[in-house]
Amino acid sequence: MMTLSALKAVAVVLIMVWLGAAPAPAQVPGEVIPGRYLVLFHDGASASVAAQAVGAMAGVTVVQTYRNALNGVVIEVRPGTGPSVLEALRNDPNVKSVSPDRAIGIFAEDTPNGIRRVRASPSPNTGKGVRVAVVDTGIDLNHADLAANVNRADSVACPASGPCAAGGQDDHYHGTHVAGTIAAIDNDEGVVGVAPEAELIAVKVLNSAGAGSAAALAKIRWAVRAPAAPP
Repeated sequence: MMTLSALKAVAVVLIMVWLGAAPAPAQVPGEVIPGRYLVLFHDGASASVAAQAVGAMAGVTVVQTYRNALNGVVIEVRPGTGPSVLEALRNDPNVKSVSPDRAIGIFAEDTPNGIRRVRASPSPNTGKGVRVAVVDTGIDLNHADLAANVNRADSVACPASGPCAAGGQDDHYHGTHVAGTIAAIDNDEGVVGVAPEAELIAVKVLNSAGAGSAAALAKIRWAVRAPAAPP
């Protein structure tokens, strides 16, 4: 199982590469979201206190504060105030980094790796007792090959701004495909997953177009904390 430090590193790398806000349909993965930034604080800094200080800056609105897998905030900067705000933030001793938000999305692949590629079949390890959070477009909670393995109580939908809420139903297809590769049940129909008895938790951070934001993606902390109250 990944440690909290490893998950922090993964989350930071993902955000540095694909930083995103809720993008307009015309935006493409990697495109900068104007006026929106992710500000990370040093580990010793209090996210709440630092967020209040950032929010008090002229022209800045704090969209969300992160206190678990990440220690920082997502901010929106009023047009015309960006350069001075960014300079002030980068000179703040509590601030570790300031990065622009970027649109993210799903990239198609030519050929799925499949179960045989990872040499998971045949295998005595069925994944029983293992919990896997699928941070994606959600999971089809009623899918015949998945429903028995999905933990509906802990599954959530997470917007870019605001708390996660109960849900996680897939309105795209990608998350369901990923969930099937992980843990489709062995029922002599459809497909069988790598770990057909693993428990699945849907963490929906991408919408019906397969798009979302790194602000929502940072809800990867849900995978660290679950089961717990939605963040």
